[in-house]
Amino acid sequence: MRIGHNIKKIRELKSLTQEEMANRLSMSQSNYSKLERDEMEFNMSRLQDISRILQVDLNELINFDEQNLFLIQHNRSVTGVQGTVNNNYNQTLNDKERQLYEDKIKLLEEKTQYLEEKIRLLEKQLKATQGTPYLSLNEAEAPSKPARKKGKTVK
Repeated sequence: MRIGHNIKKIRELKSLTQEEMANRLSMSQSNYSKLERDEMEFNMSRLQDISRILQVDLNELINFDEQNLFLIQHNRSVTGVQGTVNNNYNQTLNDKERQLYEDKIKLLEEKTQYLEEKIRLLEKQLKATQGTPYLSLNEAEAPSKPARKKGKTVK
């Protein structure tokens, strides 16, 4: 059984450092680290102290399931580890929420389709205008003056 590993994972979930745990347990950080690496034996008194500091039931500390870790990380406010897992696990979408999400998805799909059609239309317009000669802004604003011939004016 890897109790030390369980302690480490729960400690990390609670955002506690090894130093904080060691201080609360009145031991050195290096010895506490050995506990987490399962290099030291646990007595019942020490396990009870650790479960009290981590605010989890002793049974939860011993039987901690790391596969539920992703559920626990989303809700650290619940005191017990198993309580956290159960609370998150039961938070599923109700019918009304599901319908709202489906409506939102449908709306976004319709908007995407509209914008894709608009892009196709603009691309057609661009291709149509590329066939006409281009006039610069200056040429369009100032009409050209007729050229004057040098010499005598004929009347």
